[in-house]
Amino acid sequence: MISFPVCTASWAMMEVRHRHDVDRLQRAMRQFVRNLGFHDPKETELLIAVRELAQNAWQHGGGGIVCWHPVTTARGQGIEIICKDDGPGIVDIASALRDGTGTGLGAGLGAAQRLTDYLAIQSRADGGLIIHMQKWL
Repeated sequence: MISFPVCTASWAMMEVRHRHDVDRLQRAMRQFVRNLGFHDPKETELLIAVRELAQNAWQHGGGGIVCWHPVTTARGQGIEIICKDDGPGIVDIASALRDGTGTGLGAGLGAAQRLTDYLAIQSRADGGLIIHMQKWL
């Protein structure tokens, strides 16, 4: 089993319960990553990936939370994002990552995986999904 980081009080967090929350999240994320030094095309790639996760949480997971914080490692500076929902989860994650299975801007979770530097998905046995994503400057 993959070990996922835990969102703490030091992370920024936003609930995604309605369609307008997805837009609010994208605006907040845009400002955050610009302050970190992200520029296009990496900024746009990250925003598309985040929108895909938020839309999935809202549409398929009945809502959820997205939390994020800056990270600095030997690899450099970037952002780490966790998205959690309480929906039914995903039975076949490999299938969900294939192009064409989503309905959003970038064709779902496959787009989020391609547009980020790291993406891991855990479908919880008790229901719900946790997605861990990283993008580097």
